[in-house]
Amino acid sequence: MQPNGFIKIHRKLREWKYYDVPNMVAVWLELLLRASYEGTTYRGVELKKGQVVFGRKELAETLGLSEQNIRTCINKLISANQITIETTNRFTVATIVKWEEYQFCNDNDNQQNNQISNQQVTSNQPTTNQQLTTIKKEKKDKKDKNNTFIGACVQDDVWSIPLLSLFEEEFGRTISSNEAMLISQMENDYDDLLIRYALREAMTRGKKSVQYIDRILVDWKQRDFTTKDYEEGKR
Repeated sequence: MQPNGFIKIHRKLREWKYYDVPNMVAVWLELLLRASYEGTTYRGVELKKGQVVFGRKELAETLGLSEQNIRTCINKLISANQITIETTNRFTVATIVKWEEYQFCNDNDNQQNNQISNQQVTSNQPTTNQQLTTIKKEKKDKKDKNNTFIGACVQDDVWSIPLLSLFEEEFGRTISSNEAMLISQMENDYDDLLIRYALREAMTRGKKSVQYIDRILVDWKQRDFTTKDYEEGKR
């Protein structure tokens, strides 16, 4: 959206549970790069820092993905507490959670770097071993600070497990080829997050059946039941 400004991405992004999912990385980086770096107005919509206006269709065309792919990625980013979403009649506004962590280094970072640099170049400093110890401590402190860079995303949960593996883990057995085909069809027809909610619903009822989960999804579709409805406790 805005050609100005920049973002800061820590290497810890490689530890993100979705790092090996190309679609997720593409959508996440696109939102980061589009997000407003200062308050602005876009097509009549007031945007704060870290907010971006997008449409699933437009985003899908830009990234060469399907709208279903975009919907799935957005829902996962919401579940991972990477973004929050506000929907208007015309647009969807995404807010990057902890946007400030993707911006310029703060004074503490600069102070740490200056301290390390001064220790290395000043002749009246402790011995070499003491300098190395100090540098290691500074790096460790900085690393500990950056451990929170991507927040909840480094924590493993069910949303990071491929659907087929999740079904097998919950059922306690190997999924048959026919069941695998049905699960694949579900992925084409329904939102990824909604499928996982349907699986959870079936397990609470003691039903370890792919067909049963498919019937739940069919029922939800007929009732226009959404992931938001599930999260709000509606049934």
